[in-house]
Amino acid sequence: MWLKSLFKIGGQSQMKTKRIYKRSMAEFLVDYGCNLLRTTPDVSHPNLLNWVFEDNPTLRKGMTEYTQSLPN
Repeated sequence: MWLKSLFKIGGQSQMKTKRIYKRSMAEFLVDYGCNLLRTTPDVSHPNLLNWVFEDNPTLRKGMTEYTQSLPN
């Protein structure tokens, strides 16, 4: 029973999110078709932004493609 309460608030399922710290990856993911939910100041560096995306298989696939496209 307590496990259900971790993932539900007010009877509705809570959406899982993923925070992205790198602007170029965030731009790639938006172009890839991922759902950008909001931006938020970085906790450690308030002058920088973090990008918050809906965590789903499309986002994970886009993250993999982005990292594989980087030079070694």
